[in-house]
This record gives sequence, C-alpha cells and structure tokens, in this order.
Amino acid sequence: MEDDIPELIAKTKAFRRAEAVLEERRHALATEIGTAFLGGVRQSEIVRITGYTREHIRRIVRERMGQLEREAEARGEPWEF
Repeated sequence: MEDDIPELIAKTKAFRRAEAVLEERRHALATEIGTAFLGGVRQSEIVRITGYTREHIRRIVRERMGQLEREAEARGEPWEF
C-alpha cells in the first residue's frame, strides 16, 4: 500500500497543475469573450462559437465591463460603454 503513495502524490500534483492551467485559460477566454462582445461581436455568434449559454455570456460580459471600469478608475479615467 505505501508503494502507491508516490504515484498518488505525482498524480495529485499533475492534477493541480492541470487545474491551474485550466483556470488561466478560462480567464483568458472570458476576457476575450468580453472584449469581442464589447467590440461588436453578436452574442449569438459568441454562443455559437463557445457553446456557452446566453446567460453565461451575459455574466462574463458584465464581469468584463466591471473589470474595465475598475481599471479605468485606477488610472483616474472615466469609463463608458
């Protein structure tokens, strides 16, 4: 049984690394979705490409808009959509 521990540790570490990569890519995709929508890409097109629901796209876009607003405030600039 103790022979299984090194393999369990290795698999757990590999899984955690994969989770971290997935989170980075999920964030990058969400940023791109928000940027595309704010740049004029239709929501239906984003839904078609990503397979996400319209509601999920709305949540992502709202978060992206909030992020852009916070960045503008940090620079002391107004932000409008």
